[in-house]
Amino acid sequence: MSAETVETVLARVISDTDFAETLFKNAENALAGYDLTPEEIENIKNMSREGLGESKMNLLEERKSMGVFDPNPTTHGPH
Repeated sequence: MSAETVETVLARVISDTDFAETLFKNAENALAGYDLTPEEIENIKNMSREGLGESKMNLLEERKSMGVFDPNPTTHGPH
């Protein structure tokens, strides 16, 4: 398992709305190119939109408190 890769995917899901929509519609396609185990892919696929929204708000608050808030983050990762 690669916790770093999972964290990268989750950060992208939180910061990239288009990627998040693709993930919820077709996880296998969205996750292609990431080095994830079948178990990690299944766990990501089972994320709820509500949980994602809460995580996004927490991340934005954390960024604001650190002075690194970017309302238009760039995307990273495989395309």
